[in-house]
Amino acid sequence: MTILNSSAPLGEVSGAFLLGMLDSFSKTHVIESEQIDFPVENLLADAWYPYDYLIKLNTLIEESTPAASSILFWAGVKFIELWYQHGPGKEMVTSSLDWVYCNDKGGGYSSVVRGAQVGWCRNIVTNVQQGFALVENVMPISASYLRGIFFGGFCLFDDMAYYNTEIESVSNDPKLPFQRTVVKLIFKTANGSIPKSRIASFGIPDNEASVQTREEADDLLWRYRHQLNLSKLRDEYNAGILDLANSAFNNLQALKEELATANVALALEATTDPLTGLNNRRYFDREITRTLNSARRNQHSVCVMMFDIDYFKQYNDHYGHLLGDSAIKAVAECIKASVSRESDLVARLGGEEFIAVITNSDEAGSRKIARRISEAIEAKRIPHDKSGISPYLTVSVGSVMLEDHAAPADVLLRLADDALYEAKKLGRNRHVHTRFIPA
Repeated sequence: MTILNSSAPLGEVSGAFLLGMLDSFSKTHVIESEQIDFPVENLLADAWYPYDYLIKLNTLIEESTPAASSILFWAGVKFIELWYQHGPGKEMVTSSLDWVYCNDKGGGYSSVVRGAQVGWCRNIVTNVQQGFALVENVMPISASYLRGIFFGGFCLFDDMAYYNTEIESVSNDPKLPFQRTVVKLIFKTANGSIPKSRIASFGIPDNEASVQTREEADDLLWRYRHQLNLSKLRDEYNAGILDLANSAFNNLQALKEELATANVALALEATTDPLTGLNNRRYFDREITRTLNSARRNQHSVCVMMFDIDYFKQYNDHYGHLLGDSAIKAVAECIKASVSRESDLVARLGGEEFIAVITNSDEAGSRKIARRISEAIEAKRIPHDKSGISPYLTVSVGSVMLEDHAAPADVLLRLADDALYEAKKLGRNRHVHTRFIPA
């Protein structure tokens, strides 16, 4: 339990803070309003309430999630997103370093509590050069939720090559009103001298960009490590995730010297999209020519099929990135289930776009596959209140069929993309199919 001193706190807590905590669990259904021992329906964001409300709420959260650190962690991330988007966050911080220093001497916490016996939040060590800070929290909030809050602050901005948070220590002191939790913020500031276009060029297929300086290699290594860590947190965060992350970091550190003198593309050779488990764009671009050549040798037809989630930007803006990632994974599962032969090629191109190369199938078969995928996605009934075509998540599909002729990959991709554009132009949630006709 986070509460140590049995004497009643004399302070107050902001209604916005209570509402933010409640909303951060709204998608998980971990706690229901009838379980809460104060009138939730009457809470006002701009009002102040007895600090005991915060204690009761966190006690209920701890009792409802005794071993669910991942739920608490991501609820903390969601809380800080709400604080920034709908609270005073945008007025208080404009960068990740602002966020690090915001916690100093109370920062955001002191703006939502007031009075005696309400605890505190303050930096006890801050070292930007070494990339870490230790933040002391004496308050009735669980350690995993606090860790998520501090992690979520970094998620608000795109100015770090790497960031993570760890629970440095949890201790009980009878002289303190609440449990003392020290959260360690770990961060590596992005190298501002490297243009973002330069960083992005390393992810472009067939781009022969290579590392020019040790600084570039160092920055890219940190970014690569961050992507590995982030995908693990999203997919399967559990009590042992820090050990896995530290192990991955140690392995990456062992490669650092080699990467500093070699092409950073070697470090980016991973062929699997970490979110969906599908092949990534790099793998697809490497394998598409081989797939086409194999089909031509075996005199097999080829259908190139592109998929785009309808109104995905609106979905992401409305439901948030976590549910956006879940939607992408659901679509990927439907595509993978319908295009599963060893000779076929399936990949996530990026964002909400996917591609499948289906060999040895006629037009009727290809249309059937596209219809089966679309129907499988609609059958999941993923709510999409911001869609202009359906109350549920849908996809648009564009495809091109190559039968008796040879054609370069870029031509087929362009024709499939043109068909996809036409499907979206005609209203989305449909399949437009065309045939390759040689000039």
